Amino acid sequence: MSTLSKCRIEQVADLACLSFDKENLDLYQVHFDRTLVHFESLQDVDVQGVEPMITPHDILMPLREDTTQVESDREEILKGAPEVKDQQFKVPPVV
Repeated sequence: MSTLSKCRIEQVADLACLSFDKENLDLYQVHFDRTLVHFESLQDVDVQGVEPMITPHDILMPLREDTTQVESDREEILKGAPEVKDQQFKVPPVV
């Protein structure tokens, strides 16, 4: 059974941008351990001869024909924009 240290749990939470109460760290450690045990148990599943699949359904996904379409009117689209500059949407800068 793999056991994550409390320090490792805090590192994982930090990487995932999660925050939690430090007093609940023991509870989170138990939950992480149970999750890891479950995933480790999947190693014992015999998948010999099982073909990989894209979808669990036996239906074929129809593909649409790749055709050209009429372009939308730029003026009509820009009418709904809060602000326009040089015939394009003007958006605030992102830092």
